Amino acid sequence: FPFPIILVAGASIFTMATTTAVVLRGTIRLNAMHRIRWLSYYEVKNGIKMDAAVLRAAEKAVEGKGDGRISQADADNILEAVLDGGCVTAIERATCAHILDEFTWTEKAKSVFIRKLLLARHVE
Repeated sequence: FPFPIILVAGASIFTMATTTAVVLRGTIRLNAMHRIRWLSYYEVKNGIKMDAAVLRAAEKAVEGKGDGRISQADADNILEAVLDGGCVTAIERATCAHILDEFTWTEKAKSVFIRKLLLARHVE
């Protein structure tokens, strides 16, 4: 396969760092050179349950090249992770509050992110 494999097992989701796997009786067998990275849907920070995908999107936005600030394009990627279910949940709201406080944003990116977040459909 020319793309990473995403497998779902019960409530656990994981991706493979490679594209070669054999699935037998619900288990995964890999060559010694391959590895699996488990992805949790939630992450707890400061005792608060947060959306791990949104946190990863924010962390990815500030790593590597650039000035370490979240830009408008980064904010759109983060918002896409927030709205993956079509609405904003209480956990996603808590995650957004965390990343708005803990990460450095450009002024425009922060204001547009907040405006789009407020316009989205919110559920409990």
